[in-house]
Amino acid sequence: MLIVDKVIERGEFGLDTVRIGGEATRRTISRRQISGWRVSSATDEVGRGVDRSMLRTLECGATLQFLPARRGDVARGFVEFSVPKLLRGDNVHPSSLSAARIAVSAVLREAGDFVELHQTKVNRLDVVRDFTDVANIGGILLALMAAPISGRKTFALYGDAAVGGIQTRVVWNNDGGCRAYDKGVESGLPEAQGRLRVEAEERRRHLRLLDITSWDAVTERDIYAVGRRRFEWAGLDATIRSVSAAITLILASKLNGATICKLVGYHELHRLGLDSELTSSDRSRFRRDLEALGAFGCEHADQPFRLDYDRGLLIGDEVSA
Repeated sequence: MLIVDKVIERGEFGLDTVRIGGEATRRTISRRQISGWRVSSATDEVGRGVDRSMLRTLECGATLQFLPARRGDVARGFVEFSVPKLLRGDNVHPSSLSAARIAVSAVLREAGDFVELHQTKVNRLDVVRDFTDVANIGGILLALMAAPISGRKTFALYGDAAVGGIQTRVVWNNDGGCRAYDKGVESGLPEAQGRLRVEAEERRRHLRLLDITSWDAVTERDIYAVGRRRFEWAGLDATIRSVSAAITLILASKLNGATICKLVGYHELHRLGLDSELTSSDRSRFRRDLEALGAFGCEHADQPFRLDYDRGLLIGDEVSA
């Protein structure tokens, strides 16, 4: 059960990027309001040019987007920005909800010179959980690949351009996702060294499923629910063991012999990156069985470990290089 008021033992928790807006009217009063827009153009079904989106960068650094009304739809406007970058110039430390409210109010005031926003609905929340003073973050990210993620769009471990091209554990779908990476390497700042960042991004559809709509009504519990849900969805809560320990758990299970052989085989196929030829239903079934046993093994983990989201702790012994 989620307990929001639990003491954070280590690490940091908070917000990074937000996107807020809704129905809007564009102001066209002076030359200043008319100029400065960048138009993302498109064509209609007969090849005529139509305005898809109008963008401008506000003086504070936030992006203002205006979507003209078309095909009977209403016009809409949005602001999107990194709260800590706007407040401090970098996003090494996430921002609290109270700080985010101050930043959003300032951005909306400036945006009001160009667009009258009639709604302030939340359309994106990036929730940050940082694990600090972590050694060998690269080894941890590699070891986390032992937890297969079936039925989801995943880019595994790769150089993510969104965070400077550094090695990143990414699980994604069309509604958002979760990435884990070395914030020290990404930022190059001494204060960020040893900081394993887990960043959950949630978009409009799933925010509505979580009953998160109006920015003014967002609570700490809402933010925590977004981050915690995506963390588990991405398999970052899995306990990772050595290969031999994981195989031992499978062999010691009460499953029948045929199922044990299949699980051992799948475990090794996944570890070697050769499980893509299996059907998605088989991969999902084997993953559920391995998850129930806690039998995710990796050659980069000498001892069991897991990331404890609630407490911001890496639980277990050191991960091997």
